[in-house]
Amino acid sequence: MKYVLPILFRYSSLVLQFVVVVLVTRRLGRDEAGVYFEVFGVINATYFLFGAGLPDGLVRFVAHADATEKSSEIRSMIARASLATVGTTTAMVAVGVAAGLQLEGGLVSRSVIAATAAWWTCYGATFFASQVLVATG
Repeated sequence: MKYVLPILFRYSSLVLQFVVVVLVTRRLGRDEAGVYFEVFGVINATYFLFGAGLPDGLVRFVAHADATEKSSEIRSMIARASLATVGTTTAMVAVGVAAGLQLEGGLVSRSVIAATAAWWTCYGATFFASQVLVATG
């Protein structure tokens, strides 16, 4: 029974993604839909870089600290990983925006670049938060 909700949420998110694809293709013109799918592809291919692997390492090290009854270190680990993630994310967003500005022109405008940076940051923050939740149980 405890697996029903995760399975339900997983398949609900797949249905929701399909609905978004249908809406994008029906509501936007071909050029705008192309920009959306290009940006979405870039974000999905790179959001795991958020924190440069720290969120994944956090899962391992927090679980180890919990198993070895060093739970006093867990808060410090999460705080340090959060600070390091903010730093690496800031650098990655700066590199991404700089690369986007080099490609600027046509359908790639400054607003698309800014929206992509914001979307990537939000996706990454969700990823980081989910890894912290997994790590802390």
